[in-house]
Amino acid sequence: MPLIPEHLRQRLIINWELMIVAPEAEIETPDLYPEVKLFTPNANAIWLLTELNPDTNVAYGLCDLGVGQPELGYVSLDELESIATDGFEIEVDLQFDTYTPLSKYSELAKAAGRIEDW
Repeated sequence: MPLIPEHLRQRLIINWELMIVAPEAEIETPDLYPEVKLFTPNANAIWLLTELNPDTNVAYGLCDLGVGQPELGYVSLDELESIATDGFEIEVDLQFDTYTPLSKYSELAKAAGRIEDW
């Protein structure tokens, strides 16, 4: 079973397409808002994702593995799904409601050393 529900997956793909079109259309690259929050209930890892390449199943966002070094980067959903099937719980926060662009989440997380519920 896929880690991310289809309706959220589609929102990530739309953002990925937007990020491709922006430079080609010579418009400013948007500062996207996270669409999906993944987390581990018992391991303090959190991923705030903004976009997804549907061809590679690689997402982009703010990644916090719970070790005090949150960073922007890419994560393979295939790898996360394989970890989740090995007994390591990864959940989608269906109540997540974004309020700020990813750059602001990144700034706050780097200052705090982790992604917090602000």
